[in-house]
Formats: sequence, structure tokens, C-alpha cells
Amino acid sequence: VQARADIWHHPLSPALFHAEGGSYQIAQGMFTMADGGVLGSGFGQSLISVGGTPILPAVQTDSIYALFTGEAGLVGAIGLLLLYLVFIERGLKTAVIARDAFGNLLAAGLSFVFALQVFVIVGGVTTVIPLTGVTLPFVSYGGSSIVANFIIVDLLMTICNQARRPEHDAGGKRQKDCGQPDYAVASRSHARSSSSEPTPKAGASRSSASRSQRCPSARPTARR
Repeated sequence: VQARADIWHHPLSPALFHAEGGSYQIAQGMFTMADGGVLGSGFGQSLISVGGTPILPAVQTDSIYALFTGEAGLVGAIGLLLLYLVFIERGLKTAVIARDAFGNLLAAGLSFVFALQVFVIVGGVTTVIPLTGVTLPFVSYGGSSIVANFIIVDLLMTICNQARRPEHDAGGKRQKDCGQPDYAVASRSHARSSSSEPTPKAGASRSSASRSQRCPSARPTARR
């Protein structure tokens, strides 16, 4: 633990850089990210090996964010983080609109698991926290990681679909749309009930008027 803490605090120390199991991987990741600049060197153009010897260890898994930043630059790295933030925000919104407590907890837990993966690998590469071997969702190489992340997406989409589907009572009438206030549903119900009431026909009104003219309601006064 002390060695990992020293590597985390002093990744560019010459003694730790040349030591076996030292800060070589973290330091090379920092050099790769710095080499990308603002717009990056282009996909497939980053220098990751010299003469068949890899410069950046674990480039497909642990150091994938450093490689992506070197090739896509600062703009691409921020764009990738924004995509992750949008995904997490939609997951938490799904947790809010879920109809039952199980859906709330499941959607919130899956969103936090996804966010934790992103924070651990990005924070480890950028030396915010000690580097840990966790895959970056949908970017790192790994079959089981891709399958697990797609399962998370599928569960969130299922919960969201059920939450947005209108509820029905025993008679088959729609009760309430998920995520909409009660007054909106009440206004739509009142509009449907008012539109279903029959309107008087013009012919009926004219006939009733003619009957009233033929049969006046006032009685004649008696003569003295």
C-alpha cells in the first residue's frame, strides 16, 4: 500500500520510474496525454511502441483513456466525459420516474456502478486517485466488460420503457401518464368528457321555438 501511495504521489520520480513495478505506466500515460495536445495526433497516430517494444503498458485496458486523449486531444477527452455524463444523467432520471421502489433502486444502482467505473479509470490515469485495473465502459478491450455494460443499458431501457408506458385500470381506461402532474391528467379527462357530451341539433332548437310561439305560456286575463 505504501508503494502504491508513493507511485501515486510521485509518478515522475526517477527512482520510482526505473524501479520494477514502479511508476513507469502512470508516467508514460501522462506523457501520452500531453503529446496529444488540444486536438490530438489523430486516430492510430499515437506512439505506443518503438521497435516492437511497448512504451505504454496495458494500452488496451488500463491505459486506454491515456491513448484516447493522445489521439483525440483535450477536446475529444472532454467530449467522451460529456457522453458519459449524459448517460449517467439519463440513468438517474430513469430512477426518478420508475413506478416502484425496486425500479428506483435498480436504476440508481446501475447508474452509480457505471459512474464508478468511469471515475476509477479516468481518475487513475490522470493521477486523481491511485491507478486500478478497471475497464473504461464501451472503450476498453474486453468481452465480459462489453457484455456487462450492455446488460446495464438493457436494464435501464427496460425500466424507462415501463415507466413511460401509460397505466390502465381494470376497465382498460388510462389512469395516468408517468412523469406528468395530476392537474394535466385531470384537464385531459375533463376535455374528453366535455367533447363526448351530445350537442343540441339546430332542427330541434327551431322546432322547440316554434312550439313555444304556438303555445304561449301566459294565460289571457278575464274581462270584467
